[in-house]
Amino acid sequence: MTLYAIAKAVGGDVYAGGRRANIPAPGHSLADRSVSLLVADGRLVIHCFGAATWQEVRADLLARGLIDAAGRLISEGRSADRGAATPTPGRLERRAFAESLWLGSGELHAAAPAGRYCLARCAPEALGRPWALRSLAAAPVSVYGGGRFTRPALVCAVRSADDRLTAVELTYLTTAGARCTLVRTPRKAIGVLPPGSAVRLAPADATLLVGEGVFTTLSAMARFDLPGWALLSTRNLRRWTPPPGVRRVLIAADRGADGEASAAALRRVLTRLGVEAEIRCPPPPFGDWNDWRMAGRDAERAGRRSKGRLGCARGQDDPRPGAGA
Repeated sequence: MTLYAIAKAVGGDVYAGGRRANIPAPGHSLADRSVSLLVADGRLVIHCFGAATWQEVRADLLARGLIDAAGRLISEGRSADRGAATPTPGRLERRAFAESLWLGSGELHAAAPAGRYCLARCAPEALGRPWALRSLAAAPVSVYGGGRFTRPALVCAVRSADDRLTAVELTYLTTAGARCTLVRTPRKAIGVLPPGSAVRLAPADATLLVGEGVFTTLSAMARFDLPGWALLSTRNLRRWTPPPGVRRVLIAADRGADGEASAAALRRVLTRLGVEAEIRCPPPPFGDWNDWRMAGRDAERAGRRSKGRLGCARGQDDPRPGAGA
């Protein structure tokens, strides 16, 4: 069994006699190659180098009928049983979809699902960046397929190196503001992601911070008091170049082999361009800067609760007249 059927269905490059392939993550552009596949002992081994998880990729391939429940390849898939597949739109159409979603979105508010999600991720400053982050009350779950199912969503504007909107990243949510687990791919990019694209969370300055995810970047921006751009994937991190006028870049790297290697690759690119570059990883054991920030918030809350309980106990046990009043 080979990987040609999967590459034909979702896009990608096949090599090693059909035993290996690089394909786009679910919901990403056809140019994406952030998922690596390997056939070993008849089963599919999945490695992800971007925002998607191997579980999301496996669920997508299973739903397409390209693998079975045990992870074994199904050579031709179930396309004949499932009817005609939705044609993949071209680059201009995908950009048009992204622009329509962005134009239909509105400003973030704390009481709305997307606002609640940002606050739960310990990113209150997200609410004040309407040029980059917005809310959709009813984002289509099947953007290209035209399905009727919708969910609330956080919408992030992805802009190319020349500052044109080329894609949006959607995070599907519940009405309470949690990530929606009923959607096969809770977070996906719609549109085109050319090299150098980013979610521009602040105007660039002489010193610019870059990170991978939006909330990781927002957290690092708060920590280092710098403007920042989210590059969305380690693949994009490796090939990004700064805009004119940027003389220093702080790379807010994720911990782990891929995150740290990608940050080092970007530092080498920047050094060759004559731009000063520094890598800062979050303190261990945290995987990214948002993990670190959320842990700090949780510890602060726990400390306040502990002090409150201690104060109540003192008031109840203190025999002095008026104590605890």
